[in-house]
Amino acid sequence: MAKFSPENTYTLEQFIQAGRMTTVSYNAFSYREPVSNGTIVSILNTIDDYMPEINDYAVNVQLDRLQYMKYRFKPKLLCYDVYGNTEVYWIILRMNGIIDVKDFDYKILKMLRVDDMDTILTNIYNA
Repeated sequence: MAKFSPENTYTLEQFIQAGRMTTVSYNAFSYREPVSNGTIVSILNTIDDYMPEINDYAVNVQLDRLQYMKYRFKPKLLCYDVYGNTEVYWIILRMNGIIDVKDFDYKILKMLRVDDMDTILTNIYNA
């Protein structure tokens, strides 16, 4: 799939009309261990192992000027509006090669359709 191929790009409105998904969390996909002071830290996240497969389902979503301003540096707000929760923002960051929300400054984003996100995360969790 071409990265910014027009036939694989959707407006945000088209994308939001797809519906909402069930709530998931980062911790549900993480292996966590206590450290010396009793704090529990995530040592790895299984989603990282599945990123090539996840990216196979990605579509490009084009933000217009107002949407870009609304969601710039706010991936949780975008995820809430699209998926109905804020818990999957870190997957969107990883899909787009972003590490920090301060770098969430794209007008075209790789995202998963709501049904695909729900199905993929359910399958990974069950595996």
